[in-house]
Amino acid sequence: MRVFVTGGTGYLGSRLVPALLESGHEVRLLLRRPGETALPNHERLTPVPGDVRDIESLKAGAKNCQVVLHLAAFVRNWSRRRRDFDDVNVGGFALAARAALERGVERFVHTSSFLALGPAPPEKPRTEEDPPAPSRGATDYARTKALAERERDWIEGQGLRVVSLYPTVLYGPGSLTAGNLVGRILVDWLRGGPAAFAGDGSRVWNYVFIDDVVRAHLAVVEGEPPHRRYIVAGENATQREFLSRAAGLMGRRAPRRGIPFGVLSAAGWALLGSAWLTGKEPQITPAIARTFREHWAFDGSRARRELGIHPTPILEGLAATLAWAREMIESGRR
Repeated sequence: MRVFVTGGTGYLGSRLVPALLESGHEVRLLLRRPGETALPNHERLTPVPGDVRDIESLKAGAKNCQVVLHLAAFVRNWSRRRRDFDDVNVGGFALAARAALERGVERFVHTSSFLALGPAPPEKPRTEEDPPAPSRGATDYARTKALAERERDWIEGQGLRVVSLYPTVLYGPGSLTAGNLVGRILVDWLRGGPAAFAGDGSRVWNYVFIDDVVRAHLAVVEGEPPHRRYIVAGENATQREFLSRAAGLMGRRAPRRGIPFGVLSAAGWALLGSAWLTGKEPQITPAIARTFREHWAFDGSRARRELGIHPTPILEGLAATLAWAREMIESGRR
């Protein structure tokens, strides 16, 4: 099958593209700077110069393809030009779908985010049947991912078959991009840095191993999924539980105290002010602090049932992630 991929050099994409090639697919990969990106040497991989904000390059990439995998996203904590989030996460999605529609693509697979769906308490994890309810005061990333859902409904009405995947908190081996928050935390911890949870650590999040998300994408590309929306989830666990399991595998004492939400919020405002002065991306913003106050519990049973995804247990996934992190630190890679 010929597959056009946007965002194939990011954290998830850099794991997905090799898996597509190993499965025998022909991959066309959109690249903003082809000469600056290390790609696997493969006869079935074709770079396509372009940008998700340029309809002509998207149409060139989608030509003669059966499937478009749209992973491209603007993943940042902050941008001086707030419009960047809208241009890529909303506008880029709409243009990629339009290109797929004009080229007669059979299936358009959109990689969204759990943040587009909204928070949910552990006693009632969110499912695909629940109406999206993004949190108030959301980050610009979450806000624009939610806006893309409205574009999705309109585009599907034009006749394009759209399947949306909503991975929860991704973790596992891979490049330390903005999308690999857990990886960056674990690498910093292994290097001797601090680790702490937000508040008292009781907020429940859902953590999914990256290889499970790759398998979900392959299942959608190669199969005939009966539904149009799939939450790709792993285990629901409190932040305290997740870090405690990581500490046990590292042979370290688990964090005992968290950072109070008020302190997180104050730090967010201070770092946001500094960002406007220096242009340096802040590690936390007031919107991120608000996100950490919520529970993000999800039910991935539809993906398990219809896509054949069997979530990797957190302990197993963390063991693989820490082995990768240690190897990366020892080799001097970043």
